[in-house]
Amino acid sequence: MQNQPVIGKRGNFHNTYLIPREDLSWRKQWPRLLDCMFVAMASDDPDYFDARETGEFAVVDVETKEKAWFEIPAGATPEVLTGMVESHFACSALRVDEFLWVV
Repeated sequence: MQNQPVIGKRGNFHNTYLIPREDLSWRKQWPRLLDCMFVAMASDDPDYFDARETGEFAVVDVETKEKAWFEIPAGATPEVLTGMVESHFACSALRVDEFLWVV
């Protein structure tokens, strides 16, 4: 059975990557989003509204109401971070704060 592209599927914080990182020669400059993730939590977690630490950014998934924190890759601009989020979730991301995106 050959790998078929997944079309119309929205990503989430629990996806697994089926293609090994080394096979992504066209995207070696920046890590994949989940490779940078520290933690994901549900909206009822007491730490959900904690402030980010230096060198981190957060993404809120409005579909699942989860929030996750990620390490900012060295040299990454807000545009790069937006691209990482949008390519992972396969949808538009809205930057609502300096280090907070919503999908």
